[in-house]
Amino acid sequence: MTITAMPTLHLLLIDDEESFRHTFQQTLTTQGYVVDVCATGAESMGLFTRNRYDVVLLDHAMPEMTGLNVLQWIRDQKNDVPVILLTGPGMESVAAKALKLGAYDYIRKDYFEYNHVPIVIDGVYERYLFRRDQESRAHLEKEKVKQLPSLEMLRDTVTSIAHIVNTNLSVISLNIEERGHELEAFISNEGKKYLDKANVEMKQEYNLISLISKSLVELSNVMYERFKGVEDTRTIEAVMQKKIKAIQREHSEAMDC
Repeated sequence: MTITAMPTLHLLLIDDEESFRHTFQQTLTTQGYVVDVCATGAESMGLFTRNRYDVVLLDHAMPEMTGLNVLQWIRDQKNDVPVILLTGPGMESVAAKALKLGAYDYIRKDYFEYNHVPIVIDGVYERYLFRRDQESRAHLEKEKVKQLPSLEMLRDTVTSIAHIVNTNLSVISLNIEERGHELEAFISNEGKKYLDKANVEMKQEYNLISLISKSLVELSNVMYERFKGVEDTRTIEAVMQKKIKAIQREHSEAMDC
């Protein structure tokens, strides 16, 4: 089994205690993270406008803007970055509010262990990726539900049109053959050669149109079945491109005959 390595995460640490901020940044940097720091919620707003962060470590007890205020602002910006709240003792109600606002986890500073925090950070980021994957799958399923009726209608319409075209082509082919036999008694040998050549060319056109009609039906079936059963749209596109190239190749060969 192949194990995918965790990418280098870009973190933002928001904490008004300078000594804690400095020590924590150094510890995280030695663990392989890229870490930006700031002392206030207002300062973090400027950083959010310039950078994209993988995980935010957010202290709650800060002047002017508390951690909850900053978290609320982050969510108001439609930013889904995973947030870990840093709280003090006896702040379980604050932690609960943070989780309701969309924080992924919280760490009590009185139980703080620098070497344990990377485990929490990586775990939070993995949960974030899993959540995004689930949301992406759910969105795709909704799109499939909306698009399937239209694709089914397209498939049925193409099939019906193809049936009508092929039926009319068969009638036209029979009429051409019958009229050709009727005209043979009234035309010269040179005229017969011209008529035979015209019949061959018309049959080639007939075969080409019939092939196009058949290919359109196959293509519409592929579109419907693949979209219904495949989750990855890139897979659908690859299959469609392959099918289109095969149809183009068949048509080119038919034209060369």
